[in-house]
Amino acid sequence: MWCQTTSPLKITVSLYAAQREARVIAVEPNPILFERLTTNMRLNGMRADLLRIAVGDQEGSGQLAQVNRDFDGGRIGARHGAAVRVRPLLDILQACDVTVMHVLKIDIEGYEDRALLPFFREAPTTLWPDHIIMEDTEHGRWAQNVFPVLRRCGYERRSRSRRNLFLSRF
Repeated sequence: MWCQTTSPLKITVSLYAAQREARVIAVEPNPILFERLTTNMRLNGMRADLLRIAVGDQEGSGQLAQVNRDFDGGRIGARHGAAVRVRPLLDILQACDVTVMHVLKIDIEGYEDRALLPFFREAPTTLWPDHIIMEDTEHGRWAQNVFPVLRRCGYERRSRSRRNLFLSRF
């Protein structure tokens, strides 16, 4: 099962996972990216649970602000922007009847701490992903550093790309 959040690479990663018959749960609040993802999944005959919501620390709503001219990204918490529903990661997984998660792909523009910290505090260890692929270029926007918590939960860095870390739990 792959679960991921907003990223311009979501289409590629989601299609890759779906082609390998993984269950894909794609969380995308950006209306433009959501439409691209939906269209690409349909055109390629792939199945996925596509949710047009944002991941955060609590149930509620927020504003999705444009971060570039193409609106292929976005940040929650701005004063102006498109209204979007926000749900905790654990709630999303429970609503989708997920009992095991092999890979979590997360890129939510500096909101990773608000999604991951409550999840690891509240989720049963059986629901913790085996691997996490996460963008960390926005870690300066975090209210709290996620990495000490991930280390305590047994995650170790396995590799790094230009924008993403690959962590595994043993």
